[in-house]
Amino acid sequence: MAKESAKLFPKVAKHHSTSRKNTKTVKEWSRKVSPKVFTGEGGLGKRAALAIAGLVFIAAFSAYFLLTKPEETKQEAALAERLGFVQAGMVGERDWDSWFAPHMDIGFGWDRPHPGPFVWNDIEPQKGVYDFSNADAYVAAAQERGIKVLATIWPYAKWDQEYWMSQPDWKPAYGFEEELPTSRYKPHDMEAYREFVKRLVERYDGDGVDDMPGLKQPIKYWEVLNEPETSLHGEHCFFRGSPEDYLEILKATYEAIKEADPEAKVLNGGMCPFSKSDNRYLQEFWARVFELDGGQYIDIVNIHAFDPYEGAIKVKKFLSSYGVDKPIWVTEFVVLSDYKDPYTGEYLDEKMQAIEIVERCVKAFSVGVEKVFYVAYVDSPEGPPDLQRGGLIDRYGNPKPAYYAMKAMLKHIGSFVSVERISETCYRFVVDDREVYVLWSCDLPHVEKKAIFDICGKEISEEEAKMSSTPVYVCSE
Repeated sequence: MAKESAKLFPKVAKHHSTSRKNTKTVKEWSRKVSPKVFTGEGGLGKRAALAIAGLVFIAAFSAYFLLTKPEETKQEAALAERLGFVQAGMVGERDWDSWFAPHMDIGFGWDRPHPGPFVWNDIEPQKGVYDFSNADAYVAAAQERGIKVLATIWPYAKWDQEYWMSQPDWKPAYGFEEELPTSRYKPHDMEAYREFVKRLVERYDGDGVDDMPGLKQPIKYWEVLNEPETSLHGEHCFFRGSPEDYLEILKATYEAIKEADPEAKVLNGGMCPFSKSDNRYLQEFWARVFELDGGQYIDIVNIHAFDPYEGAIKVKKFLSSYGVDKPIWVTEFVVLSDYKDPYTGEYLDEKMQAIEIVERCVKAFSVGVEKVFYVAYVDSPEGPPDLQRGGLIDRYGNPKPAYYAMKAMLKHIGSFVSVERISETCYRFVVDDREVYVLWSCDLPHVEKKAIFDICGKEISEEEAKMSSTPVYVCSE
């Protein structure tokens, strides 16, 4: 495998003569962002605590890279329907070319802004006074580029949270303090919150009634909070409350969304990443939500997973115990390079990172995962391990093998219509009435007229494909 991978993934020349200077600049910037989060003081566990600030950092470096990246990286094909990107940072800066750099460069068809502009506090800063300007600017920029939006609704307004802040047991929450109020309890005035949600959804539903001026591409998918089970962790969390509290928010949001737009789909706040042996978040939080019949207020089950395939299998089994059968989206996914993989025990170098991204996505799609959102574009030198090593581009601006592998995957199967598992290492996709087989370490399928591409998108011969133990694409013409 190692010898073959070395042939498949050519060494990439550096694109920036000032890379060391640029790294110093982003390091200085990162130190300004929530020092407690970067040092892990008093917060969540290593992965979750630092990810909050690390995601913010990536947006800044992505903005820099867009301005200096080579011409060859610009978007060449239609955006992928099945894959999206989690873009973190402050949308108020409105540098949209930088914000959407991963989409226009790689081809991601969806954006999941995190936290994003759909925060109750930003849109209704005073009770009954609405300001959609930031949200409108974001939506307009996305639709101008043909990018679809998965919108996260944050049920926090400072004026509403004042009740909780007056209670003796109130505690602040940290992470994304510039975007979210530090008081993150369930809405005190639930009717006011319902009204906010109805107005929000109505503005972007595309029905011609009270729509955003110039709206052409409506928002039809709404996520209720993010990782609400982080309430179990401590001060670095997205939500403070019990499973019952979250269910109350979920129910109110679902009903308000459906009242405004019956066609809209509701996703739960993404479930925290979990390993094969760690079920605590499912058992301590989500089990209670589903015991109380929370599944009726969710149209699409939303999970975060370092392996979308394993995550989907575990969640499907979990849901079946409550009689729930829903589509699954993986809205946060990343594979690290130069890292010992906790699932396989393998040490993943940059070449193996590329291979694992493709294999995990292909297998996840084969078990019913509908969409996958990747979370790292450029490596963050001082972020958490997930974001230090999970990028498609290294910290100096050099594309990794994963960069080319992701672009090739999006090009060949990014908008597939259906998928069929032929064997453990062979999968048949239907894309635009064509067959595309993704396979590794197995015989080639019989396809009359075909073109074959390696994992990085380079066309190869049938003989080369037969010798490959890394994924190849066999495409009917």
